[in-house]
Amino acid sequence: MNFLHTSDYHATQNLLQNNQAGGHASQSITLQASSPSRDQPISPRINLLQDPRSHLPSPSSSHEASIGSTTSRLSFSTSIERECLRLYFQNLHLIHPILEESTFLERCENEIFSQRSESSNDFLALFNSVLAVGAVTAGQDSSLMQSTPAIASMETPSFVPLKFAKLFFERSKKYLGDIFEACSLERAQTLFLLAVFCQNALKPHSCYMYSGMAVRSALAIGIPSLKGYESAPASALWWALYAYEVEMCASAGREATLREPSYYRIPLPYALAPNDPKQSLSEHMVALAHLLQELNQETSRIERQALTTHNSMKSLDLDQRLLDWKSDLPRMLDLESISLVEPEWLTKQKIVLTLRFYNARILIHRPFLIAAAGGTTAGISSDHVTLCVEASRRTINLLYNAYSNRPYFRTW
Repeated sequence: MNFLHTSDYHATQNLLQNNQAGGHASQSITLQASSPSRDQPISPRINLLQDPRSHLPSPSSSHEASIGSTTSRLSFSTSIERECLRLYFQNLHLIHPILEESTFLERCENEIFSQRSESSNDFLALFNSVLAVGAVTAGQDSSLMQSTPAIASMETPSFVPLKFAKLFFERSKKYLGDIFEACSLERAQTLFLLAVFCQNALKPHSCYMYSGMAVRSALAIGIPSLKGYESAPASALWWALYAYEVEMCASAGREATLREPSYYRIPLPYALAPNDPKQSLSEHMVALAHLLQELNQETSRIERQALTTHNSMKSLDLDQRLLDWKSDLPRMLDLESISLVEPEWLTKQKIVLTLRFYNARILIHRPFLIAAAGGTTAGISSDHVTLCVEASRRTINLLYNAYSNRPYFRTW
């Protein structure tokens, strides 16, 4: 079951042909604009035809009209991919910094754009998952929204970047192959990014499943036991995945299977990459995830029995520890400070941290708010209701202000 499923992201893959022409595979993938029922007419479709590079798409009209010469199609595909890479590293990469940007982009140049070396299927899966997450954050100022002949030829009523996002998502799954038979760092990174994509596509069940498989893949190849500076890429993945998995499970009301952070020997990313200030976020996300783990366990106990004074005291203690977590944040991540000169990446990280702080506070006190509505909180502090409502109001205000004044946030 996909709660809050949005049909705008539903993609059906139709591999029409696999002709060998000039040594290159020619493949067509048809993406459905919507998910009609049996009684509804089929919605308009767009065909996204591949150029001679078997992993790169080049959109055309629904009548499969040619966009131009092979060179122009290749140039169009490359420009779309470069824009999606830019969008990824300027947006959700700042929240989940699992890739080393310069190293990844250099590999893309060598293996994708210039084809100086051959790409593995694992890297092609990772490459397309990055493009999917990048495309899904495209706003009105993105080149994906420019009125070019190639874009206009797609003739789709839907938001154009979502068409590219769906295509890259499907391509990533295709190159990923059987996730039960092989594991690697790149495959674990891909699964994690597919989970992030599904979260943005409002498909929480798919998000939960992809995140779980990313965790299993990382455990299977021993990532949590790695040590030393050579483990920096694995560290970036593991701790971002750890914080993501715990928070996602807490928000979805599902039990996380990960242990406390101290159980895992792999160092935190900031210890392995002290010159990258963006990586300091992971340390604080992991600390917040540890609190959410305890919260999840406490919530499970509350659901099995009536609320007691002991539950109230435990929740208030968690709330105080959450406030301590907030006060221990470094000065540059101070959630109360507003600066006109701070870099944009830092502002983006602070917005997300603030929202997660409010969300954690809501989760701490929500059981008492629900009980208060039913009149079953006799003898329990009324502070729970006040704190829960206040955190909810602040969340709404922050979302509204961010949506109004931070254009990039409108597609997050």
